[in-house]
Amino acid sequence: MQKGKLIFIFTITVISTILAACSNNQIDLDLGKFGIVYTDSLKDDSEFSVIDANGTTKSSQQLDVTGIYQIASDGRGGYFLPSELTSSLVHIDQKGKITTSKNFNVHNYINNQYGYQVTLFNTNVDINTLEIKYKNKIKRLNLPSFARMATFDSNYVYVFCDTESKSYIYVIGFKRGRS
Repeated sequence: MQKGKLIFIFTITVISTILAACSNNQIDLDLGKFGIVYTDSLKDDSEFSVIDANGTTKSSQQLDVTGIYQIASDGRGGYFLPSELTSSLVHIDQKGKITTSKNFNVHNYINNQYGYQVTLFNTNVDINTLEIKYKNKIKRLNLPSFARMATFDSNYVYVFCDTESKSYIYVIGFKRGRS
């Protein structure tokens, strides 16, 4: 009888641990109206929260990534949360499943609209890489300067950059892939 109780307790403990581990990678996007990120460059983690129209937190999840300053569409009902301080990219799919991937470069910007996924990487202090994905094609363009931000519409990507003495706006056409 004692052996049966121990097996039962052990089984419940294992199942609880597995369920807790699985729930750490999920957030309920349907409970609220807005998504917000709490981040601090001095702390090793951030928090993504779903809030209602009154500002009440309805669902929340800790993220083992710091420096998330953007919430962007993934083009499929989910969201990208790029870290500007690390090489991590958090993805929340349309069902709320959270995954984190590492890249070689730091993401400065990422968004997916009009069928295009535009990503701006800080390759180093003097060069940034703009990556444009459309269907199965990927174009990369190195931009000499320090990129601050990017945005795009259905025809062009706009990249805002600085050098020691001047500021620039690169305007890159999707069809030609150059400025």
